[in-house]
Amino acid sequence: MHKIIVISVFFGFTVPFIFLTPYFDFYLVLLLILVSGCICYSILLGTFIYPNIKTREYTYISPPSILLVSIFIIYVVMRVDLVVGFYSALINGSVLSFVMEQTQDRYGRTSGPGLVFQLGTISFFIFCGLFGRFSAVNKVKKIYMLLILFFIAGIEMSQSGRAGFIMGGAFFCSQYIISNKFNFNKLSYSKVITVVSLLLLFLLMLLAVVQFSRISHRSDAIYIVLSKLPGYTIRPHASLAQWLLDNKSFDYLLGFNTFGAIGKHLGLLPNIDGFYLQVTSPIGTTNIFTVLRSTLNDFGFLGFSILSFYLGLLMYKWSYVRINYFQYVASSVILLLFLFPFISVFSYTTFLISFAVVMSILYRYRKINYSSP
Repeated sequence: MHKIIVISVFFGFTVPFIFLTPYFDFYLVLLLILVSGCICYSILLGTFIYPNIKTREYTYISPPSILLVSIFIIYVVMRVDLVVGFYSALINGSVLSFVMEQTQDRYGRTSGPGLVFQLGTISFFIFCGLFGRFSAVNKVKKIYMLLILFFIAGIEMSQSGRAGFIMGGAFFCSQYIISNKFNFNKLSYSKVITVVSLLLLFLLMLLAVVQFSRISHRSDAIYIVLSKLPGYTIRPHASLAQWLLDNKSFDYLLGFNTFGAIGKHLGLLPNIDGFYLQVTSPIGTTNIFTVLRSTLNDFGFLGFSILSFYLGLLMYKWSYVRINYFQYVASSVILLLFLFPFISVFSYTTFLISFAVVMSILYRYRKINYSSP
């Protein structure tokens, strides 16, 4: 688990901030690099604090395949119109037209999605989370569930649901990594870098394809897609730096911004420029789509540094020892905050509900099987 966090922070925060050096004050960029990397420094320190830490390897019990199939059926029922429309378009060869129609409908709505649509989103997230545990434990039936996941992914991407699709992927990865942590511990950092690099490349290609499908009718579609790629890489970090220069202070909400779904319903979140409002920086205008926006506003530079340093030591230790159910839940939260670096996944009520449901189900399957000595 700890190696994934180190590489994710390096690619997700350190590298983008380095590219900002010519555009912002050097000391501000250096501060952002140092603060965002605190969890990495403590993980690397853990190798000296716990030099001989080890435990007998174990695996978790998997939820049954019938449970995942049942959730898939619920998803299809909640998305039946979209399922029929997408695969009809696929057969007729009119997928791009279908995607453009869905995009226009998505961004042309004057109100939020209805209850049925939200239930479909929740079932998608639940399936992804449980499939992460299922695929880490099962070696035989995994291919059938993988086909179901591809089916669902096609539906979600057809409506340009980029954020939801990536959140589902992050949820899957978090559960797969925790349930398969001993094998990840055996990987060298170079192999982890290769895996993460390939995943990032796949993600950028996926975002480019989705963006192209939305504007494929335009003659300059490829140029527009290429010009938007920086918006997924360094522009959100530049917007964060600009926001810090403009605001000069934090709200210190002690986690209610990071867990925005809770803070929003409690009325604790102020209306501050950031997530969905545009911020203009020296390299362009975009949203502050980075999870640091939430964590820094909750704890400030010093508070976040201390907290992330402590969490890094915990994640290093938990990567090698048996963890209880509550530590499993905490590990899932920490991983999700770094595997989806654009915005805190817990800012979305649908995801928070899905996370609570998955963790409740996995409580039933919290027992472990020790590997043969």
